[in-house]
Amino acid sequence: MGGPVLYAVGDIHGRQDLLSRLMEKIDADIAHSGKPSRIVFLGDYVDRGDRSREVVETLHTLSQSGRDIVFLRGNHEDIMLRFIDGDDDVLEDWLHFGGTTTLGSYGINPFALDFQKGREALRDSMNSKIPAHHLSLLRDTVFSHSVDDYLFVHAGVDPTKTIQAQTPEDFMWSRRNFMRHTGTYGKIIVYGHTIHEEPEVTPHRIGIDTGAYASGTLTCVRLSDKTHHFITT
Repeated sequence: MGGPVLYAVGDIHGRQDLLSRLMEKIDADIAHSGKPSRIVFLGDYVDRGDRSREVVETLHTLSQSGRDIVFLRGNHEDIMLRFIDGDDDVLEDWLHFGGTTTLGSYGINPFALDFQKGREALRDSMNSKIPAHHLSLLRDTVFSHSVDDYLFVHAGVDPTKTIQAQTPEDFMWSRRNFMRHTGTYGKIIVYGHTIHEEPEVTPHRIGIDTGAYASGTLTCVRLSDKTHHFITT
């Protein structure tokens, strides 16, 4: 594989402690290799862990550092942004998925807001307390990133479609049909979203969500010269 050494980072979910630890290891590996590098974050930066604000701030700092970095959008960022943009129907699901911890990290208690104003009060509070550069970073995320034989996505793909026919929802939410599929997808899919105790490696996909928010293990896969190895916390 030509081009830069690729580092893909799995679902962080508010674990700033693990992100800091993993980035130290990635930086050491980059320094040791002496080769150009690209870091691809696979999404789900927020929710569940209690330091989502700090995670997004760290990612923003990295984005301003001159590094070659790609930020993918996870379903958790997407549902959060959908609520902020006016979709009231997603709020209950988002809070159930772990949104209350994200709100708490920004100093927002959704249960202390004016009940009569409800969703609008929460939305107003989010817009006033979440820094604009955090929302900009989340809005600027992309749904997929392709390099050589690899396709990086948050969750997976719909195996009944070509890569070109996939939708953002396919990239952010795929699970059952994607995981059951044993054939090729056209590229090797590097993904998060579905938790594995250990990284999953098959001829056609590499899964690196190791449930960091609960397990304490945040995983990165390093891809270079058609080989891979894992860097973990």
